[in-house]
Amino acid sequence: MLFTLFSSALSLSAAVSALNPIAVRNNVFYDTSTNKRFFMVGVDYQPGGASAVSAGADPLSDIEICRRDVFLFQNLGINTVRVYSVDNTINHDACMSLYNAAGIYLMLDVNSPLEGQHLNRDEPWTTYNSIYAEHVFRTIEAFGGYENTLGFFSGNELINSDKSAFASAPYIKAITRDMKAYIRAHLKRPIPVGYSAADDIKYRIETATYMACGTDSDGVNDFYSINSYQWCGQQTIQTSGYDTLISQFSNFTLPLFFSEYGCNEVTPRSFGEVAAVYSSQMTPSFSGGLVYEFSQEANNYGLVKISSSGTAQVLADYNALQSRFAGISGLPTDIAGTQASAKTCPAPSSYTYINGSLAVPSLSEIQVLIKSGVSQTPGTLSSSVPLTQATNTILDVNGAVISNKAIKSASSSGSVGANLKTLFGTNTGTASLASATGKVASAARGSGTVEAARAATTGTQTAQSLATSVAQGGRGLLMAGAFLCVSSLSFILL
Repeated sequence: MLFTLFSSALSLSAAVSALNPIAVRNNVFYDTSTNKRFFMVGVDYQPGGASAVSAGADPLSDIEICRRDVFLFQNLGINTVRVYSVDNTINHDACMSLYNAAGIYLMLDVNSPLEGQHLNRDEPWTTYNSIYAEHVFRTIEAFGGYENTLGFFSGNELINSDKSAFASAPYIKAITRDMKAYIRAHLKRPIPVGYSAADDIKYRIETATYMACGTDSDGVNDFYSINSYQWCGQQTIQTSGYDTLISQFSNFTLPLFFSEYGCNEVTPRSFGEVAAVYSSQMTPSFSGGLVYEFSQEANNYGLVKISSSGTAQVLADYNALQSRFAGISGLPTDIAGTQASAKTCPAPSSYTYINGSLAVPSLSEIQVLIKSGVSQTPGTLSSSVPLTQATNTILDVNGAVISNKAIKSASSSGSVGANLKTLFGTNTGTASLASATGKVASAARGSGTVEAARAATTGTQTAQSLATSVAQGGRGLLMAGAFLCVSSLSFILL
């Protein structure tokens, strides 16, 4: 049912208790107040991409930029954004408070492309040290105080070759273990930690099995996510290979979701996979996903084009995705009967690519940091951030200026985005579906790497530059299609 989304400009203040923390139980996320399952409906968000990552600024540091994009998030109908890189030395209270009031959770990568702030995938022992760990722990401190911080990614696509699979896997579990230990020691609530994997079918099951096994002392992940680009154009669950994913992860013991998805082999994208991701076939194992990506970058995955002046123009993909998100319904809410967590690791000899015989590394210098803590001012949600209109210019898909850019509070906005067709115009042009090439079929079946799937439209990027450009990522609250406004409770990881 269509409704009028926007009223006159609001002067409401952000309600600190707008969102409940999300917890993990068995293989699902759930709302700690309602005890109902939580599904991510979101986008990846890193305007400017890896090339824009620098000290002193990040996507969550400019309140006017945040107002512009929160307005667009709400109208898209999302509840979560993933941010790939932040500067933990600057204050994020204003943007995170706005996100909270507007119903937006954050999934945050703790790494960045800058020196000393990530693991070297091929030689991780050269970068796994106290300098790196201190950066990670500072990021945890900076964002751990926000109720709408949903989780932390310990790594993104570190495993993308035989060499990196053998070298990196134990170190991913090492920093995951360290992060979980730091959170237990210094934060008021547990926040889940997990890995974002490139969906190369060669390493898919082995990596997932490795990250999901063991105990906290072994670095077992709290969740696992996949960057998948195998559904292209007018595919189906069968032709895309989603049926194989469903089968392979039917008994997976961790919460599972797509940390990136949205093949762009066929443009404009129609996002038919959204219906599958939130269907009864996938929701027993999958908890939604994040579409790649919010802003238009060189690799042509954007939903919104952002100019150097800060003007944002909605693209055809945005309207197509909003329509798909608006069709999500009937999501399961019951968390009973889900798979039990904790799984014994298989024998090292059972791995083909991962070095399962190497004990998860541990450094005394990092253990000292975990015990003593790091010097970092923790982030705090504020009730003094006004929900005023976005000030930046926003254009619809046809270039017309949007005049009413009011942000709604999570307590009153209902199912956002339902009036988008009249607000943002209608798409011009149609998807070019004519040629079902072998390249599309290969990507759709997951037979190539996720980097190769992304590279198809750019052609000139190397595997290494693609690994870096993964940082070019970028979620309205959807829980049975409505925002929740309830008191914040403690986050409990059961």
